[in-house]
Amino acid sequence: MTSANTTEQTNTVEVLGDTVQSVNVNEQNNTVEISSGTVQTVQVTAVGPQGVQGETGVQGIQGIQGIQGETGSFGGATFDYTFDTATTDSDPGTGKIRFNDSTVSSATLLYIDDQDDNATDIQTYLRTIADSTSTIKGHFKISNKTNPLDFAIFLISATEEETGYHKVSCSFVSGSTSFSASEDVVITFARAGDKGDTGATGATGATGAAGSAATIAVGTTTTATAGSDASVTNTGTSSAATFNFTIPRGATGATGLTGSIGPTGETGATGATGAVGPAGVTGPAGANGSTGPAGPTGAAGATGLAGADGKTVLSGSGAPLGGSDGDFWIDTTNNRIYGPKVSSSWPSSYTSLIGPAGTGPAGATGPAGPTGETGPAGAVGATGPAGADGADGATGPTGLTGPAGADGAVGPTGPAGADGADGADGTDGATGAVGPAGAAGATGATGATGETGPAGADGADGAVGPAGPAGAAGADGSDGATGPAGADGADGSDATVTAANVEAAGAAMKAGVTFTGDVKFEDAIQEGVYDGGFNGGNYALNPSNGTIQYISLVSSYTLTINNSEFKNGMSMLLMVTGGINAAATLTWPTSPTIRWLHSSGGTATAPSITDNLLVSTCIELWRFDIGNSQYFCGALIGDI
Repeated sequence: MTSANTTEQTNTVEVLGDTVQSVNVNEQNNTVEISSGTVQTVQVTAVGPQGVQGETGVQGIQGIQGIQGETGSFGGATFDYTFDTATTDSDPGTGKIRFNDSTVSSATLLYIDDQDDNATDIQTYLRTIADSTSTIKGHFKISNKTNPLDFAIFLISATEEETGYHKVSCSFVSGSTSFSASEDVVITFARAGDKGDTGATGATGATGAAGSAATIAVGTTTTATAGSDASVTNTGTSSAATFNFTIPRGATGATGLTGSIGPTGETGATGATGAVGPAGVTGPAGANGSTGPAGPTGAAGATGLAGADGKTVLSGSGAPLGGSDGDFWIDTTNNRIYGPKVSSSWPSSYTSLIGPAGTGPAGATGPAGPTGETGPAGAVGATGPAGADGADGATGPTGLTGPAGADGAVGPTGPAGADGADGADGTDGATGAVGPAGAAGATGATGATGETGPAGADGADGAVGPAGPAGAAGADGSDGATGPAGADGADGSDATVTAANVEAAGAAMKAGVTFTGDVKFEDAIQEGVYDGGFNGGNYALNPSNGTIQYISLVSSYTLTINNSEFKNGMSMLLMVTGGINAAATLTWPTSPTIRWLHSSGGTATAPSITDNLLVSTCIELWRFDIGNSQYFCGALIGDI
């Protein structure tokens, strides 16, 4: 049979044991067609007219909540690669990546082919990472393709394009420390955003309250032995200091040269004993006596009235610098003091801190000796040898710079300093009164001339005796030979300044500073920050690179100081960020070492770095020199 057709609403077509090519049933424009095949029975029921639409059914109950999906992977652009355990700097091959170190946590370079396992070229994306203006260009994460818990995360600091592959400078953050050869991995890159624009300048902070003024008083002044060190101690507090000074005595001056022997007087004639005559006429003035020895130190003057509050005493090498009106300046090189400063100008004149040699008053005139018998004229004795010059006393050490104190009472006269130049000849003594004429003695026989005796030590010059009767002129004696010159005394030793004394004086002089007027900055203060990076290794503390410097403890750093770069008077602020790599350390210089100071005074230990990648620890470092000694100091400022 080739076909079967019906137009009835209800009909059955039954075919037994035959092949039907098609069966068509037409009713109300409905058509059913059965393609060619063997049909045993075909029953088709005609379709009636469409019924009325039923009402909307009641809404079904809500289904149960599905199970939570797995945690998403590291965000970014992900590519399929195969891990290569080689460490050479070359193209690892299509779809492969490798490190420059077999220990993943020690790797600093990633070598990645330009195409992944799916032959996708990723060069364009890697170039966008290199274009980031941030110091940290981004991150990448390598994960086992079937086990996302097996991963390693790195920071990206730079990328470099090579033929067929890229080199990515990186530093390990956390995760696995090894991957196996030919391990199927995925690598996900997350690019860091560009560095933001500089923020607007913040509003000016409120003016701080004025600090309280410190007070300084002078306590005791003690004279120490010659050649000992000077010292200053504070028996008060840092805000109400009382300074006690110990100053060494100057060395004793050398003994003056012995004066020459005066000429022998004329021999008077022996007269008869007569009555006591009237007073004789005044004899001629005797020769000038030699300068007497130095007299004793005069008594201390009366205590003066208390002076007005003193100003600051500054110090340094050479001419004065800085300071305010009323301040004084001590030149520690030339031992001079300048001041006070007037009308914002330092005076050109100064006062030497080395006192002049003491000069005592002339000794009193001795009493007149009795008139001796007239003897024969003796020969003039030979001039005795000049005594050797005494050794010069050691120069006392330069005193420490004193603090600014109130004008104290007038102190006692200081000890005599080193020998000064010879003073001018003293004035002639007054002429002594003429004594009464002695009785005339009997004429003695002329004795034989005795041998010339040795020259005796020169005694103190006596007062001029009364004029004796005129005797016969004696023969002049011959001049004695001039004695040899004495040897020069040894030079005194140089003054010394010890670090301990300087530190003690500096601590004692610490006081607050009070501004009595308005402080105004005419221009904004701007300072750039020098980025020292995060790659670790040796890092030189050099203020010439910038007075504010920043490093990140992604890797360990060893800090160093070069004396030719970190010079006297320089300072810098170091900002250190931690918290990225717990294993990274910061090692401070050991030669020279840093003296750590506490902000409230005294010494401190080296600061620790806050373990928080959002916080920078700020440390102030500076250098100052005293003489040939160099001091590098540091203090913790705080966290920002």
